[in-house]
Amino acid sequence: MRTVQNGVTVTLLRSGQVSISTVEQVQAATEILGPGEASVNRTARQVAFWQAWFDALHKVADKSTVLPAINAPLVRFAKSFGTGTTYLEQAPFTETVVKGLTLLIADPVAIAKIADRMIPYPVAYEPGARLLVEVRNGVGDLTRNEPMNRKIVDASGQIVVLGNTEAFGVATSSVVFYDEELRTRVEAFAKAIGLPAPQFVDRPGSSIEVTVTIGANFTS
Repeated sequence: MRTVQNGVTVTLLRSGQVSISTVEQVQAATEILGPGEASVNRTARQVAFWQAWFDALHKVADKSTVLPAINAPLVRFAKSFGTGTTYLEQAPFTETVVKGLTLLIADPVAIAKIADRMIPYPVAYEPGARLLVEVRNGVGDLTRNEPMNRKIVDASGQIVVLGNTEAFGVATSSVVFYDEELRTRVEAFAKAIGLPAPQFVDRPGSSIEVTVTIGANFTS
């Protein structure tokens, strides 16, 4: 990685495997684009940098010793990401030149597919962002669960309970909710997953906001 400083070409990072320990080297790896360098090269460096960073974080038993002592979402994310098995995938993009500038345009459709594969059952990023859903299988055919689960997640539901009805043989799929204030959201939710208008059942203090029952009439 080379750049020009005061008319002089300076090597910031040599080719091949390198050890990074300074702010300048971090900037060279993740931010700076060398003279005439293709932007995809910088993208490759960014991927390599973050993969190496998380690999190093994995080796530290107490993450708090190498992360800022602040209660910030990014710090909590890094602590979790640095524990257990992790997988880093480069976001799909297209390269476009606009007025001489090379832009990397993210592909939101492809990114959404990656997110679905990596995090099939996401939790809400903040309380209330997703409806808390109980899914009951009323027919005994468990192959129906996965198609329904995908519909629920796509409709901004968070699956918190998986189970079955007291007895199988349920003919019709249904949606039940327990908080009248959620009616508008649940009606939109039911429509999004292809089920009839929801039924309200008064259940104060319920930790579950919606129950989806899979009946014999449900097809993916």
